Amino acid sequence: MPIHIPGVQHTKTVLALTAIEAAVEQMLLFVTDKKTTDQIAKVRKWVDLCSAATKVKRLSSGAKRDLESACAVLAPYIEDTAAMTDADSRKRWAELFFVGLTLSYDVQATCPIYGKSREWGYLDTTAETLGRMLLARHPGCDEAGTSIYMALHGYEWNTAEPQQMKEAA
Repeated sequence: MPIHIPGVQHTKTVLALTAIEAAVEQMLLFVTDKKTTDQIAKVRKWVDLCSAATKVKRLSSGAKRDLESACAVLAPYIEDTAAMTDADSRKRWAELFFVGLTLSYDVQATCPIYGKSREWGYLDTTAETLGRMLLARHPGCDEAGTSIYMALHGYEWNTAEPQQMKEAA
């Protein structure tokens, strides 16, 4: 994977952290069990610590434009939650969490200025654990989140696995 220039690394990192924080903030409205709320608190702690490194540098006008473009792609998925049943809304926020989780993997792979820190490693661990907890409650939310992530990058993603991939696995 190519390593991006510092400005792009900064933008990608801000987007990943914002996506994770937005999803967990909404989840707190409906999650009631202590185990999950404790895990969300851990994720938020590491998001805050990782965010500190991004606040040193201002966002360029190009970065703001890129973030606004990403938000425009994500907005319909977020706005849909208002008209959904509680169960569907909860699943959608789990899907959006997986978008943030996948964006964080992207940061780890292509943004060494931010993604290689100790804090980011702890964010990865705690977010992975929360992701597994959400997946147990909302099967398929990871695949739907991947579909949204791919839409964010301009690709259509069919969550149905092609027969060739099933045979290869």
